[in-house]
Amino acid sequence: MDSTPQNFWRKCSTCKKPIGLGANYYICSVSTCNGQRTGYVFCTVMCFESHVPGARHKNAGAIEKTAPKTPHVGT
Repeated sequence: MDSTPQNFWRKCSTCKKPIGLGANYYICSVSTCNGQRTGYVFCTVMCFESHVPGARHKNAGAIEKTAPKTPHVGT
């Protein structure tokens, strides 16, 4: 198991670039996309817009959020 500390929060669901700690990111306004099971996050509005056609949303928007400032310590 890798014990290297992670210096980012999560990776973008579209382009896989890291979303930094404390950085702004976007989620989909459609509840099935932002639930715990899917948890899609996007680094830019462009990445969010790339997600919309494949998800077949009729009316979706990007909601801006801020990532946690400290890494999650899990068990």
